[in-house]
This record gives sequence, structure tokens and C-alpha cells, in this order.
Amino acid sequence: MELSTVQQDVLQLLAWLHLQCGRPERARVLLEVLLRADPQHRAGCRAAVVVALELGDWSGAEQQCLALREAGELRPPLWLCLSQAQQMAGRSEQAQATYAEYQRRKARP
Repeated sequence: MELSTVQQDVLQLLAWLHLQCGRPERARVLLEVLLRADPQHRAGCRAAVVVALELGDWSGAEQQCLALREAGELRPPLWLCLSQAQQMAGRSEQAQATYAEYQRRKARP
């Protein structure tokens, strides 16, 4: 399926709106469509992390975070989300190390 840039942007915005209105399940559906059309859509991938965290899908959130990291994502919030997913999955030591990395990256100018 091919979507224009405008259609992709609309899907992403609608997903964020659904998430903000407390409907993460609907946001997930919209993001699945977006990412099926463009699996490398960075903003869609970032939103998918937040949706997975909202839905309690710790494994899915972690996988999305790791995929973003492998794709070159360098923004500090990625490590914060990854830390949260690891903590909620019961891996406290790993979460602490990831959180320390978040703090280190956040402190950089």
C-alpha cells in the first residue's frame, strides 16, 4: 500500500489524538497502517513506542526502542522509554543502566 506524505502525516496526527484522548488501541491501529506503508517512518515508530507503553506491551515497546536505536535514533527520550519498558518487564538492573544512559545523553549539550 502506498500513502502520500500528507496521508502519512494525517495517520500519525490522528494516532496522537487518539492517544491523547485515552484511546491507545485506536492509536495502535492507525500506527500499524502507517508503519505497514512505511516501516521506517521515524515519527510513527516513536509514537508506536508510546502506544505500546500505554497498553502495557513492555516487550513491544522494547522491540520498537531497539529498532529505533539500530536505525540511528539518538534522542535521549528513547533511552527513557526503553528504561521504562525494561523496568515494567521486571528487569531492574538493565533498566537502571539504560536510565543512566538516558541521564548521560540528556546532560549533553
